[in-house]
Amino acid sequence: KRTLSMADPIHSLRADSSEDMAIGVIVAVKNQEKYLPECLESILSQEVDTNWQLIIVDDGSSDTTPEIIKSYNSIDNVVCIRTSGVGLAAAANLGIKATKAKWIVRVDSDDLIYPGTLTQLYMTAEKSGRVLVYPDYFLIDENSQQVGIVNQKSVYRETGGEHTPIAAGCLFRKSMW
Repeated sequence: KRTLSMADPIHSLRADSSEDMAIGVIVAVKNQEKYLPECLESILSQEVDTNWQLIIVDDGSSDTTPEIIKSYNSIDNVVCIRTSGVGLAAAANLGIKATKAKWIVRVDSDDLIYPGTLTQLYMTAEKSGRVLVYPDYFLIDENSQQVGIVNQKSVYRETGGEHTPIAAGCLFRKSMW
């Protein structure tokens, strides 16, 4: 199932920080021509009051994903990187390394970001001094219809901390990576 990160509620972990904040959104992708445009549009349509960038890392796609990514290359805050089959985790790490942002959000290429999510994550981190903030999320089907909801704080609490927040959609301080 695909996921849609919600703007509210936000859960987080604490830490102190006096760093200037900017957001780097990382999308590592391989052969996701069906979902990638909707994913990227949900990110680029975010209204964020700070400087931010989108890093798209294509891990050697063989479908039309490279052409889709190329159409975003001329947007000022978008950086496109192409690798050749290093794996999605390594591709995401390349994106994290490439961004100059203090804060990172990794988004799966078949996911959507609910309007206001980046601002809410950023504001929560900035005001609370936390190193990690994460939203609850909707489960959506291949037609982008909601089929469920996951309250991450409840999952964490109910499993005795055994299941931690999913990585996608979480905002974390890059220095923690």
